[in-house]
Amino acid sequence: MVHDKFTGDAVAHVALADRQAIDAAIGAAADAAEPMRQLPAYARRAILKHCTERVEQRADELADILCVEAGKPIRDARGEVTRLADTFRIAAEEAVRLYGEVLPLDISPRVRGYSGMWKRVPVGACSFITPWNFPLNLPAHKIAPAIAVGCTFVLKPASPTLVLGEILAETDLPKGAFSILPCPRTGAAQLTRSTRTPSWARSFP
Repeated sequence: MVHDKFTGDAVAHVALADRQAIDAAIGAAADAAEPMRQLPAYARRAILKHCTERVEQRADELADILCVEAGKPIRDARGEVTRLADTFRIAAEEAVRLYGEVLPLDISPRVRGYSGMWKRVPVGACSFITPWNFPLNLPAHKIAPAIAVGCTFVLKPASPTLVLGEILAETDLPKGAFSILPCPRTGAAQLTRSTRTPSWARSFP
C-alpha cells in the first residue's frame, strides 16, 4: 500500500516480490546479459534518448508522483525530475564514447614494437538497491549507466521508481534485461548474495 505523505490516504497498491519472483528476475537478467552486451552503441543511445524524451514529456506527472509518494515540495520534485532527465541524457551521450586505450610495451629490447590494448566491456547482470530520498534520480544514476555500457539489472526501488519501469518497457531492451521489484528487506539480501552469472561468463575461470 502506498500512502499520500501529506494526507495519509491510500493512493496505490504495489505488489511485493517474493523469493521466487526475485530469483526469476535474477535468472532473466543473467540470461539477457548476452543479448544486452551485443546491443550496438547506437541502439543503447537510442534507448536512453527515448527515456530522456519520455521523462521530459511526463515531467509534471513525475513531479506530482514525487509529491504524493515521497512527500517532496513541488519545487524540489520538479528539480529532481530535471536531474532525472539530465542523467539519462548524459548517459546517452556517453554510450557512444566507451573508448579503450593503446599502451606502448617497448620497455626493453625484447618487446620492441609491442603494444597492448584494452577496452571496456559490460560486467553482466547487476543488482541495484536505491533509497527513498531521491527515488527517481538515484535509481537513474544506476539504470542509465548500466544501459549505456550494456549491462542488465534487477532493481529494488523506492515506490515512485516504478514509473521508470513503464518508460523502460517502451524501449527495445532485450527481454529480461531489467526488473524493478519492490520487495521486503530480505529480498535485498537475496539480490546481493546471488552467485548466478551470465551464460557467456561461465566459460571463464
